[in-house]
Amino acid sequence: MKTLKGYFFRLEFWLPQYMKVLPNIFDRCEASRYFLIQATEDPENRKAAWYARASLNEFKSALDLIDVDVKAIGLKRSWAESAYKKELEADLIIRMVKRCRNLSFHVASVTTKTKERTLRIISEDESRLSTLKTLFIDGMKNQGENPRLKLSPDELRDIAEIEENIPLFMILSECYATTSIYLENFLTEYEKLDIAESKKFWDR
Repeated sequence: MKTLKGYFFRLEFWLPQYMKVLPNIFDRCEASRYFLIQATEDPENRKAAWYARASLNEFKSALDLIDVDVKAIGLKRSWAESAYKKELEADLIIRMVKRCRNLSFHVASVTTKTKERTLRIISEDESRLSTLKTLFIDGMKNQGENPRLKLSPDELRDIAEIEENIPLFMILSECYATTSIYLENFLTEYEKLDIAESKKFWDR
């Protein structure tokens, strides 16, 4: 879906099997997605917030382990110097989720809450309005005076809009997709994954 600022969020994305060439990243993203599913199955249950926190943590750890996995295939320096790494780290949604995780774990100033929203869901076959009761991030919009976040006023405004309007499951699905795309492009450049499997996944 698109926000007023034009951000696009993918639905129900998962890392393709050929990304197991980066086993730790694949495993942590799968764990994050597992906890995310548990969190959204019954968003009014108090356990939902626990699962959401675990999902954020697993995704953050996937990002932390990129250096480990690329080193194992002999590409640590190439990754460190690549435009893909810079662009991934600069992505606003990725940065937002990393900071949500840190603020949630270390100072408990960011959490989740259940809200009901009507969203436009765009798929291959249709565009429809759907009313959902699900988890949303709560607390990032109050971080405007926090210098440690290193976010510009414009970025903070965008994040506040995303927090208000985009459910957690959409935000994290977008994070899985963004991470997968940048890493896949990097691996393709160094011929470290199966191009035929990649084409099959994206053409499905």
